[in-house]
Amino acid sequence: AGLILLVAVAGKFGGSTIAARATGLPWRESAALGVLMNTRGLMELVILTIGLDLGVISPTLFTMMVMMALITTFMTTPLLEWIYPERMIRRQAVGEASRSTEFTTLIPVALPSAGPGLLALAEQLPPPRRSHHVYALHLRDASAEPLTHLPPETLPAEQRVLRPLLELASAMKVNVRPLSLVSRAAATDIIDIAELKRADLVLMGSHRPIIGRSVLGGTVYDVMQRAHCDVAVLVDRVPMPWQRILVPYAGATHDDTALEYARRIAASSGASLTILQLLNPAQQAAPVVARDGEELVTTRSSGAAGFIAEQAARGCDLLVAGVSPSWGLEPSLFGQQEEVLARLETVSLLVIRKRR
Repeated sequence: AGLILLVAVAGKFGGSTIAARATGLPWRESAALGVLMNTRGLMELVILTIGLDLGVISPTLFTMMVMMALITTFMTTPLLEWIYPERMIRRQAVGEASRSTEFTTLIPVALPSAGPGLLALAEQLPPPRRSHHVYALHLRDASAEPLTHLPPETLPAEQRVLRPLLELASAMKVNVRPLSLVSRAAATDIIDIAELKRADLVLMGSHRPIIGRSVLGGTVYDVMQRAHCDVAVLVDRVPMPWQRILVPYAGATHDDTALEYARRIAASSGASLTILQLLNPAQQAAPVVARDGEELVTTRSSGAAGFIAEQAARGCDLLVAGVSPSWGLEPSLFGQQEEVLARLETVSLLVIRKRR
């Protein structure tokens, strides 16, 4: 039995590890692959049973082979955890090493019509002198997947929802990697994929709900609350290209983030940028300085949301507003009590939530 176990482990674990190392994998990953390949399962037990029934192997050899199959199966999890622990996999996946010069955007796409607009906007959001990499993600509802008569599996690039976005990407010569997954918790999966792909930004679209009144609720709200990267949500009312951009600015950190993204859009599209500075009665000095070509409007209006909506309705195409990571849990521009800006029918809205 010991000899059978030794030959079995050397054959599958040793052979797989050496082959993986020979193709360029590091030793740790090669050993992890060897551990997984060394696992025996139900199929081997079925084959051994057939061999016993046909008289090919004796009952004694059958017993030793079954012992080998069980031992190599049970040793997989502890051995894999020792060679390649989960914490190390996560650390490598999220990249605790220094970040590269690449700016990565994750675009979850729920409707075919939303993809092209989100991609066109995503191309305007990277900082200067950083290459841009885009992941287009479509999550299929697990409850809609039939348990029987499964449809033929299609590649992510062949998904109907992603096709318009990928066609535009091809025309724009933009490198987009499509992802398509079955999901039971869309917000959690978006957050996890953004972390694993080391995304700098999650860019989402928001659509008018069928049930309920909250425009910025549901999956959008969950991602805004829990994601560790920047999150941008587009409420698309006015088609691109935009001519005039308005940014409400009250001096908070998330306002700085929103202003930075608005400046990138303006620089890329040639749109004019107006900064609507909201001062409280105690503020004397201006907390923001307009750059060349930008317009600065200062007000001490107390009803911020209503005043911003009024200003945005005066010829503005895009309103870019920042919210804090505690959005909805404390008084802020976008609380659960009011979504005045999100319901403007003549102005597109881009909500920016700064990374945690």
